[in-house]
Amino acid sequence: MRLRIHHFFDIIRDIGKGIEFEPHPYGHSNHIVARKIRDGEVSEIELVMGCDDICERCVHKVNGHCDDAIHHKGFSGKEEYNNFLDSRIMEVCGLHEHDILMPCELLARGMLYAGKMEWIYSVNDPEHTAGRKMDFLKGLKILPEK
Repeated sequence: MRLRIHHFFDIIRDIGKGIEFEPHPYGHSNHIVARKIRDGEVSEIELVMGCDDICERCVHKVNGHCDDAIHHKGFSGKEEYNNFLDSRIMEVCGLHEHDILMPCELLARGMLYAGKMEWIYSVNDPEHTAGRKMDFLKGLKILPEK
């Protein structure tokens, strides 16, 4: 499976929130990928910067790139924002693009990620980041039990 690191950690956060993974209007495959990770059906993940297996059927995937626009503290494109986040997360976790890891190896880096969330998401509202961290830590405890 090919994933952006923030997509993997967002899935862990969503597990902590108790989200039911359902199809999204954009048509992407988050619900499929998340269920596979939750259910232990993924043996290896290749880390990528750019469109991944979640993005495959998304209406915003155009010519291999995300064309979704955002207006978020200096960012106008979602791909630019996601690349910013992914580069910070990989730096904190000692990871590189095209590294191939088992999900348990990524989960083992979860506390490194959680410990630096305020820096990683420095362009986000601090309250939102605090909620993300709380839900992520819940998910981190839940997932190994699955």
